[in-house]
Amino acid sequence: MIRMALFVAAVAVAMVTGTPAGRAADVPQIVIGPTTIDISIGHAGISSIPLGMGYWREEGLDVKVIGITNSTVAMQQLTAGNVTCASITADSSLHARAKGVPAKAVYTYAREPITRIVTLKSSGITKLEQLKGKKIGVMSMADGSVFIVRHAASDIGLDPMKDFTFVGVGTGAQAALALQRGDVQVWVGWDTVVASAENRGMEFSLLRPAYFDKMLGNAILCREDFIKQYPEAVGKVLRGISKATVFGLANPEAVIRNHWKMYPGTKPQGTDESKMMAESLRIFNSRFDGLKLRPGQARWGENVLGEWAGIATIAKQSGQLPDSFDPGTVYTNDFVDAANSFDRAAVVRQAKDSKW
Repeated sequence: MIRMALFVAAVAVAMVTGTPAGRAADVPQIVIGPTTIDISIGHAGISSIPLGMGYWREEGLDVKVIGITNSTVAMQQLTAGNVTCASITADSSLHARAKGVPAKAVYTYAREPITRIVTLKSSGITKLEQLKGKKIGVMSMADGSVFIVRHAASDIGLDPMKDFTFVGVGTGAQAALALQRGDVQVWVGWDTVVASAENRGMEFSLLRPAYFDKMLGNAILCREDFIKQYPEAVGKVLRGISKATVFGLANPEAVIRNHWKMYPGTKPQGTDESKMMAESLRIFNSRFDGLKLRPGQARWGENVLGEWAGIATIAKQSGQLPDSFDPGTVYTNDFVDAANSFDRAAVVRQAKDSKW
């Protein structure tokens, strides 16, 4: 009972499921979660698209999507067996592996970091070098954004332990208010949350570390016991996500209309449909732009050792990982072929013809 209570407290109450009429008898229900309890339009690729288009259902899978508070809770739920797979930041994935969490990255989802370091345009702060002497707002001191900012600072010659201070400001409106009041001069938040603040009229300058171009953002991690017992099902889950990504990039407005139906709370308030669509597109693009394949990449979800190794090197330099840690143990590309075994052109046509 205690374990169940903790589980309910750690995940969003609202859940969306896609139950197939002919579910594969030997595969249990799959619970997959983005690490947020606000399943915004930016998370449509692992929620409303594969569910709404029936991609998982067509594979004979019974998939439930649940919002999970953060990466730490996701790891706890993976370890406890309450969640099958979760979308987790790359740095958290490395730390979890080093600590023995029985899960492995099976798919690179966001191909660039979802973290955004921003300042108010009115502040005049436009360069990372100007962080010196500033207060930087983060969700919490345990958040991975602290790790990212410290490396960004050391990369340009600042002392990440002395030249600025971190302040826990939470997320969303609370964090944005702290920036507006001047409690902090810099805010570090997720792409979709920053986009939501822009929808409320805030204007930001983006401080983007150069090394972001060589880093991945989020990965899909699945429990190792599930991977071992149901490898075919893992490939089917990932194929649904790949199809959803192609569909979303081909017809964002159709995706948004469907997401509003499936998650009514994500629809902006008001009666001006064009304004509501524009606001939702900003949130959608803030995440989906980072899902696009980079030049030279051809396969959705493929893990690149250099990207994982780059993050591991940063973590080792900051004392987050032992020097002996092997980043190659974090992921597997065993399911990349299955994730890409579909007709991309047909999915694009499907998206273009969608009446959502």
